[in-house]
Amino acid sequence: MRGPDGSTEREHLESVERQTGKRPPSLDGPPLPPDGEHVWRWFVALSGGRGGNGFGPNPIGWVDLAAWISLTGIIVRPAELEAIMAVDRAWMEVQSKPKT
Repeated sequence: MRGPDGSTEREHLESVERQTGKRPPSLDGPPLPPDGEHVWRWFVALSGGRGGNGFGPNPIGWVDLAAWISLTGIIVRPAELEAIMAVDRAWMEVQSKPKT
């Protein structure tokens, strides 16, 4: 969310980092659970290939997941698929919020 000055909190923190050369701890999110790191990496890989519709990004679909699994040969458990889709829903929700 943008503040009254039009900047996000992240932009302010990144500015502090540039000016001081020190990374504010707030820029780093909480650590991922070791058992979930691979799911995050998978989500990032899938997200990098997502399409758009002219109004914004499309959600990751089941066809996208099936193609990615087929191309990579990665064996994905149902719970991991559900986790990827849950992360994508959260990502899409954040993307749909007004930027101003």
